[in-house]
Amino acid sequence: MNEGENNQNNIIIGENNWNHAIIQDAQGGSPETCGIDDDAFYTFCKEQVCGIDCKDDEWIDVCTDDYQYFKVFCDSGCDPEGCDPEDEECLAFHSEACAAFCNPCGGSGDTHARSPTSSPTASPTSSPTASPTPSPTAAQCMLDTSLHCAAFINNELTACEAIPEETDMDCNCPECVRELQFKYTGLACSPDLPGDGLCTDSGPNPFIAGYRITSFIDPSQVFATGQVQQNDFITIGQWSGCLPDELAVTISVPTGAVTQTFQIDSTCNGGSGLLLNQNYGAFESVGYSCSETDTHNCFQEFFVGESVCNTGSGSVSGAGAPAPRRGVAAISSLV
Repeated sequence: MNEGENNQNNIIIGENNWNHAIIQDAQGGSPETCGIDDDAFYTFCKEQVCGIDCKDDEWIDVCTDDYQYFKVFCDSGCDPEGCDPEDEECLAFHSEACAAFCNPCGGSGDTHARSPTSSPTASPTSSPTASPTPSPTAAQCMLDTSLHCAAFINNELTACEAIPEETDMDCNCPECVRELQFKYTGLACSPDLPGDGLCTDSGPNPFIAGYRITSFIDPSQVFATGQVQQNDFITIGQWSGCLPDELAVTISVPTGAVTQTFQIDSTCNGGSGLLLNQNYGAFESVGYSCSETDTHNCFQEFFVGESVCNTGSGSVSGAGAPAPRRGVAAISSLV
């Protein structure tokens, strides 16, 4: 087909064998008019839309939409009527466009005289760049975090929200007490314990103290000894046997000098014996156990585990389950 004839119908882009039917045109160039060189226009437009390296055909729709505007532009003798007279960039762009694909008025009338590869590189700042096609929906990262808290009570795993409040404040065991827990407070003898030998201060108790717990009747029977820091816990006991009804405690500085001695009534018959949350010299009673499945504690050790899970469609680094953490919480009604 002679693409310069007045009955021209379909203009085809032949560059790189795209072979897309672009637009219908019923008018060709002539010596009396300025015609548009279709191939040169699409080459110029393509470079303006996506540069030299086009990897898709998105530019075709853009250039097709702009074709009629630039055809009128060429037919008018390259009159940039859409530009503000003071807009130098717009004027420069239309000047380049005119040189790239408009045949000069009174020319040969061959509207395809220029090769698609002969057009100069257009200015990167003067293109009427079309809006880019939206990118495909990106993968989403959605994080779901959770916190798990549990404690072992009477050898059973119990959720933190289900930990029962301790109400049996008077030590009361069917047979005998087998384990006792104390917190080192560093307090001086309490006025509740009269100076009759139950508690005697020999000096201020240290922040880090040495302690020794024995049977009051038989001091050679030692149940616990070591060092403790203020507000730390001490546990004494033996599941295989009963603790005596009376304990003797010695508090000392690390060098060995005694600062306090006191006696603990560890009778657990529900009477006037051991009481939870009671101060005994530098110790505070915080727990007792009659057996492995019959425990009573003012403070309960618990474990907290955290998990972070990605429930979205994208990947995320760092998701997983951090190491569990331990803690101690007060659960008695008097704390």
